[in-house]
Amino acid sequence: MRENKRNKKDMTQSKVAPKGGLEGVAAADSSLARIDGEAGELRYCGYLITDLAEHSDYAETVYLLWNGELPTKPQYDALKADLRANREVPASVVDVLRQIATKLEPMDALRTAVSLLSMDDIEGSDTDRATNLTRAVKITACVPTIIAAYDRLRKGEEPVAPDPELAHAANFLYMLNGVRPNDEVARMLDTCLVLHAEHGFNASTFAGRVTAATLSDIYSSVTSAIGALKGPLHGGANTAVMNMLMEIGDVQNVEPYIEAKFANREKIMGFGHRVYKVVDPRAIILRKFSARTAELTGERKWFEMSEKIESLVKASKGIDMNVDFYSASTYYSMGIAGDLFTPIFALSRMSGWIAHILEQHESNRLIRPRSNYVGSQDREYVYMDKRRPGSRARLSDSLMRRVFVGDVQGCRQQLEDLLSVLGFDPSVDELYPVGDLVNKGPDSAGVLDLLIEVGARPVLGNHDLRWLETGRVTAPAHREWLQAQPIVRVMSDIIMVHAGLHPEWAESDLEALAETDVEFAVTVRYCDETGTRPPADWPVPGSPFRPWYEFYRGDRMVVFGHWARQGLYRGERVLGLDSGCVYGKQLSAWIAEEDRIVQVPGWRG
Repeated sequence: MRENKRNKKDMTQSKVAPKGGLEGVAAADSSLARIDGEAGELRYCGYLITDLAEHSDYAETVYLLWNGELPTKPQYDALKADLRANREVPASVVDVLRQIATKLEPMDALRTAVSLLSMDDIEGSDTDRATNLTRAVKITACVPTIIAAYDRLRKGEEPVAPDPELAHAANFLYMLNGVRPNDEVARMLDTCLVLHAEHGFNASTFAGRVTAATLSDIYSSVTSAIGALKGPLHGGANTAVMNMLMEIGDVQNVEPYIEAKFANREKIMGFGHRVYKVVDPRAIILRKFSARTAELTGERKWFEMSEKIESLVKASKGIDMNVDFYSASTYYSMGIAGDLFTPIFALSRMSGWIAHILEQHESNRLIRPRSNYVGSQDREYVYMDKRRPGSRARLSDSLMRRVFVGDVQGCRQQLEDLLSVLGFDPSVDELYPVGDLVNKGPDSAGVLDLLIEVGARPVLGNHDLRWLETGRVTAPAHREWLQAQPIVRVMSDIIMVHAGLHPEWAESDLEALAETDVEFAVTVRYCDETGTRPPADWPVPGSPFRPWYEFYRGDRMVVFGHWARQGLYRGERVLGLDSGCVYGKQLSAWIAEEDRIVQVPGWRG
């Protein structure tokens, strides 16, 4: 029998349980970008992004990020001259691009070529500021040349040499298409580069800083950032938006397409942001650019489709567009292929990545976080001839796990199946059902027996309360146990409620507030910002009613159920676990310490 590890403490490390993905963790100080997601404000080194977009250009923004101050005229002219003088890519790099252009995707080619830029660098592994700035200019100047050369080579065309008379964005469009761009289009692309230049400790920036913190060279750090940006959870959203527009094809197809997405609970790319709670200020500028490029090209359908999608999503879901949404139609109208959108993001973000690398080196300390060890402990070595086949030890064998389970609704066998798959051990693990423990499933009494047996800690749902009120819970032990359960459970990092939280409830007093409006806590799906609910939840109500969790502004994760029609749902700080077990779908569980979802088939009565 396995030893109870709950009280066994490894004194060499403290146990913490941060949210997955380091959410909410401030990893370092930075003077580069300040993001106010509540106000929809972004500043570079104190300057509003809207002011920079209107008055500055990419070269000036590069100087600002690398030096912390706007340049004087001589400083600005010197940086522009340096960038223009360093655009030519070494012949050895172009030779490699010729070999890989038809074999590798754009981000793979960019990553490879940037790494190869170090071949002709005679400074070796120096990381002093002067050396890094020289390399920064070279990398920033060469990246547009690399992207344009790759694109032409894969199409069977020769690269176009840089034009020293053109600015950064205009020269890129020239090298890409072989003709000098319209001045207004070039200016809009230059502003796009300003908008994407920096955005705090996103995944690629942090990857670059981690590499820089080892005192590796700037080429390695930038290559790390490019590698992180290549991942689909970070880069590529505007490409996905353009693919969606192409799939829709025409404005008249927008509404049925989006309604089908809503009905199937599918994500619509280009909406919502992990940081911004209101519209991203950069997205407003890009909407104007999308409209203007449509006018210049005479091809209005991409903008009109985007505008229609934005209107539908905002009206139905209350979700704002993000920076990726209108950048898709803007870039495409500029003659840029969809799979180059992420490399162009890298082209722009190069300035921000390098600024962070410089900042990291200025007051460097190796970035070496700790982990919470959750593997097996105190195991004795077993000689090979004594070993027996067995399943892999579960990830959290040595530590307590909190297991949150969706609406069981009387399905005891499915609950047993789920606990078996999880390897649930009541001597170590804790079970947190999100309510509706009983209902029309085949064995509600058996569910209550099992939950009492394993020491479960549920909240009550609307069906549980109704069964108590109508006398359908007949066993005294079951009735006493249910009556002792709360409507809301509040932990240090998680709030558990059956249906949802009122927008005006203070997080500091949730348990008491929920008791004053139990009906809201156990039945809400949609409401407005005051907590007023629509007459019905189906069909989906229109404005001003939105899913309750879109008004949630707390820091804790909220785990809830009561929404089988929506199914398993993961938002920024909310998790819906009702996946329709009693309707023949799934019974879902979330293991908080592992941030892992496990599902088993539901009851098919």
